Amino acid sequence: MSGSKKVSEKQIAAAATLVAKAKQELGDLKLMGSAERLQAVKLKVGTSMVVPTIKALIEKYELPSKYVTLDESSSLLAYSATLKGLLTQVVSLEQSIKDEILRSESAAWTSISVAYGMLQKVSIASPALEAELAPVEAWFKKGRGAKSASPPAKPASPEAPVDSPVKA
Repeated sequence: MSGSKKVSEKQIAAAATLVAKAKQELGDLKLMGSAERLQAVKLKVGTSMVVPTIKALIEKYELPSKYVTLDESSSLLAYSATLKGLLTQVVSLEQSIKDEILRSESAAWTSISVAYGMLQKVSIASPALEAELAPVEAWFKKGRGAKSASPPAKPASPEAPVDSPVKA
């Protein structure tokens, strides 16, 4: 990978342990189902800025209600803001990990493509290599985005065939 130092397996394991600990530290956060997520009321941008005014008007005009508590609403908005701060950090970490995955896969794909190209050129002179390369060639012809039912067949032998121009 160009100029980027790989993260070690030990560092990845340590990070995974920290993520698990963070999840445990946050306690009983539950995922919403898709139906619940669709039905949830979304806040309008700037809601937290108008709550103090609404609260002051409720008190001024003596409209308090046991069913509507703006103190609790203010507390919930503060809680939400704190979680958003954490989410910003988590999303940044997620993007860093995705970028590292992309760098790694891109470098691997480049090497794989070059190796495949070399094999294609050599297979012109080697019928045995051409036959063994056929499933790989079929896979490459499907395109990068195509879903393959099964990976290409493994070569019959790890050694180069006798008629191969490749020297071992």
